[in-house]
Amino acid sequence: MEKPSSGCSSARVKEKRKEIKYIFIMINLNRLVYRASKRGMKENEVILGAFARSLKPGDNTESLALFERYLDEEDADINQWLMGTRPVPPEYE
Repeated sequence: MEKPSSGCSSARVKEKRKEIKYIFIMINLNRLVYRASKRGMKENEVILGAFARSLKPGDNTESLALFERYLDEEDADINQWLMGTRPVPPEYE
């Protein structure tokens, strides 16, 4: 007895999964751009926002996760690291 066709081929399912994965990646990148561009200090917004806008869907996921953790830091700390008035913690070098 033949299996009834569901109307979706294996290739179509794989293509849909790729599309969904790409959408999630783009949502994450857009969220990072928003977080980087909406900070408490204008200087940080300009620098971090420009960096976030340069990120691409194919970028290393570990690097993106590191940048996301970096955005969790306080603006005053980030500003001092960016201006070189305080050393950058080893986890961000």
